[in-house]
Amino acid sequence: MNITESQLFHGRYQHCNHTVQTNLPDDAPSGQLDPRLFSHIAVLSGQYHPSIRKIQRLLMDKYGTHFSIELISKTQGRVSSMLTLLQQALHHPVKQSAVIHIDEITHKRNGVAATRWIWLFSGSHAVYQTMRYRRNAETAKAMLDEQYHAIVITNQCGSYN
Repeated sequence: MNITESQLFHGRYQHCNHTVQTNLPDDAPSGQLDPRLFSHIAVLSGQYHPSIRKIQRLLMDKYGTHFSIELISKTQGRVSSMLTLLQQALHHPVKQSAVIHIDEITHKRNGVAATRWIWLFSGSHAVYQTMRYRRNAETAKAMLDEQYHAIVITNQCGSYN
């Protein structure tokens, strides 16, 4: 990783009161993190689920520089908000499929199992994944809409009856 520090200077000429301010280079990232490091934090958070402090330590070990807990947390929030619209957009084409495969699995969070369920819906052209607190018929119906008429392939869980 290359760390580039950009310093912006500004000043005012005393004789004419004209102010001058420098600008960042055109290729400078819009935040503190370049896209690769931003993506690295996103993958660590989304795929491996370490705590923010563990992510902070991993980044220190890998890059030899300190990243604040606040920066890591804000990065996670930005990634989440960026993916929300995409995740929501995938729900509609899956519900339009003539055949849909559905499965659900418990999601461990902080070592506690069965507090949440990850539901996976696989349609003809898209896959939709969401997290819910229940694994029951009401949850399945709410996600598919009660008027949904298609072939649903499941693991024979009673939630789909």
